[in-house]
Amino acid sequence: AFLAATTLATGAENRTAHQAQPEAKIAAAWTTSGPFSLYTNFGFGGVYDGADWSTHAWTSAAIWFAVSPKVSLFGEGIATRGVSGTAASSQYIDGGVTYLFSEHVQADFRAGHGIGSATSHERFFGVGLAWRW
Repeated sequence: AFLAATTLATGAENRTAHQAQPEAKIAAAWTTSGPFSLYTNFGFGGVYDGADWSTHAWTSAAIWFAVSPKVSLFGEGIATRGVSGTAASSQYIDGGVTYLFSEHVQADFRAGHGIGSATSHERFFGVGLAWRW
Protein backbone atom coordinates (compact mmCIF):
# COMPACT_ATOMS: atom_id res chain seq x y z
CA ALA A 1 0.00 0.00 0.00
CA PHE A 2 1.07 3.60 -0.54
CA LEU A 3 0.23 5.82 2.44
CA ALA A 4 0.44 9.60 2.79
CA ALA A 5 0.17 11.28 6.19
CA THR A 6 1.16 14.29 8.24
CA THR A 7 1.74 15.16 11.87
CA LEU A 8 -0.15 18.04 13.46
CA ALA A 9 1.74 20.90 15.10
CA THR A 10 0.43 20.37 18.65
CA GLY A 11 2.02 20.15 22.06
CA ALA A 12 3.74 22.37 24.58
CA GLU A 13 5.64 25.36 23.21
CA ASN A 14 9.02 23.72 23.88
CA ARG A 15 7.91 20.37 22.34
CA THR A 16 6.18 21.29 19.07
CA ALA A 17 7.79 21.80 15.66
CA HIS A 18 5.23 24.55 14.87
CA GLN A 19 4.68 23.00 11.42
CA ALA A 20 2.81 20.00 10.09
CA GLN A 21 5.38 17.45 8.89
CA PRO A 22 4.36 15.40 5.82
CA GLU A 23 5.43 11.87 5.03
CA ALA A 24 4.78 9.12 2.51
CA LYS A 25 5.48 5.42 2.84
CA ILE A 26 5.12 2.09 1.16
CA ALA A 27 3.83 -0.62 3.47
CA ALA A 28 3.77 -4.38 2.91
CA ALA A 29 2.35 -7.22 5.00
CA TRP A 30 2.83 -10.96 4.98
CA THR A 31 0.18 -12.84 6.91
CA THR A 32 0.21 -16.56 7.62
CA SER A 33 -2.49 -19.09 8.38
CA GLY A 34 -1.10 -19.16 11.94
CA PRO A 35 -0.97 -16.39 14.55
CA PHE A 36 2.24 -14.71 13.25
CA SER A 37 2.51 -11.93 10.65
CA LEU A 38 5.29 -9.65 9.35
CA TYR A 39 4.84 -5.97 8.42
CA THR A 40 7.39 -3.67 6.79
CA ASN A 41 7.52 0.01 5.81
CA PHE A 42 9.80 2.25 3.81
CA GLY A 43 9.14 5.96 4.18
CA PHE A 44 10.31 9.45 3.34
CA GLY A 45 9.30 12.62 5.15
CA GLY A 46 9.86 16.27 5.89
CA VAL A 47 11.24 17.39 9.25
CA TYR A 48 10.97 20.98 10.48
CA ASP A 49 13.36 21.83 13.33
CA GLY A 50 11.90 25.24 14.14
CA ALA A 51 14.04 27.11 11.62
CA ASP A 52 14.69 24.93 8.54
CA TRP A 53 13.26 21.95 6.66
CA SER A 54 15.16 18.68 6.31
CA THR A 55 14.22 15.27 4.95
CA HIS A 56 14.69 11.78 6.31
CA ALA A 57 14.02 8.22 5.21
CA TRP A 58 13.24 5.21 7.34
CA THR A 59 12.54 1.52 7.27
CA SER A 60 10.82 -0.65 9.84
CA ALA A 61 9.86 -4.26 10.40
CA ALA A 62 7.31 -5.60 12.88
CA ILE A 63 6.39 -9.10 13.97
CA TRP A 64 2.79 -9.56 15.13
CA PHE A 65 1.24 -12.33 17.20
CA ALA A 66 -2.57 -12.67 17.21
CA VAL A 67 -3.59 -13.52 20.77
CA SER A 68 -7.25 -13.63 19.73
CA PRO A 69 -9.31 -12.40 16.75
CA LYS A 70 -9.42 -8.93 18.38
CA VAL A 71 -6.10 -8.63 20.28
CA SER A 72 -2.56 -8.72 18.86
CA LEU A 73 0.90 -8.14 20.34
CA PHE A 74 3.77 -6.72 18.30
CA GLY A 75 7.48 -5.92 18.40
CA GLU A 76 9.14 -3.53 15.94
CA GLY A 77 12.52 -2.19 14.90
CA ILE A 78 12.91 1.19 13.17
CA ALA A 79 15.97 2.76 11.51
CA THR A 80 15.91 6.41 10.37
CA ARG A 81 18.54 8.18 8.26
CA GLY A 82 18.89 11.88 7.52
CA VAL A 83 18.73 12.62 3.78
CA SER A 84 19.11 16.39 3.74
CA GLY A 85 19.56 19.25 6.19
CA THR A 86 19.85 18.57 9.89
CA ALA A 87 17.63 15.45 10.06
CA ALA A 88 19.36 13.00 12.38
CA SER A 89 19.85 9.26 12.07
CA SER A 90 18.44 7.00 14.79
CA GLN A 91 17.36 3.48 15.70
CA TYR A 92 14.51 2.41 17.96
CA ILE A 93 12.73 -0.69 19.19
CA ASP A 94 9.19 -0.77 20.48
CA GLY A 95 6.37 -3.11 21.30
CA GLY A 96 2.71 -2.90 22.02
CA VAL A 97 -0.80 -4.20 21.76
CA THR A 98 -3.64 -3.63 19.29
CA TYR A 99 -7.38 -4.02 19.77
CA LEU A 100 -9.76 -4.47 16.84
CA PHE A 101 -13.10 -2.80 17.65
CA SER A 102 -14.60 -3.81 14.31
CA GLU A 103 -13.48 -4.95 10.87
CA HIS A 104 -12.54 -1.33 10.10
CA VAL A 105 -11.49 0.30 13.42
CA GLN A 106 -8.36 -0.56 15.41
CA ALA A 107 -6.67 1.07 18.43
CA ASP A 108 -3.07 0.53 19.52
CA PHE A 109 -0.74 1.33 22.40
CA ARG A 110 3.05 1.17 22.04
CA ALA A 111 6.15 1.95 24.08
CA GLY A 112 9.81 1.84 23.16
CA HIS A 113 13.29 3.27 23.43
CA GLY A 114 16.27 4.25 21.36
CA ILE A 115 19.19 1.93 20.73
CA GLY A 116 22.76 2.90 19.93
CA SER A 117 24.82 5.72 21.39
CA ALA A 118 22.84 8.59 19.84
CA THR A 119 19.37 7.57 21.06
CA SER A 120 19.77 5.08 23.92
CA HIS A 121 18.52 7.69 26.43
CA GLU A 122 15.24 8.29 24.53
CA ARG A 123 11.97 6.70 25.64
CA PHE A 124 8.54 7.08 24.04
CA PHE A 125 4.96 5.86 24.11
CA GLY A 126 2.02 6.41 21.86
CA VAL A 127 -1.57 5.56 21.16
CA GLY A 128 -3.23 5.36 17.79
CA LEU A 129 -6.56 4.88 16.14
CA ALA A 130 -6.85 3.55 12.59
CA TRP A 131 -9.95 3.53 10.43
CA ARG A 132 -9.98 1.57 7.19
CA TRP A 133 -12.55 2.44 4.53
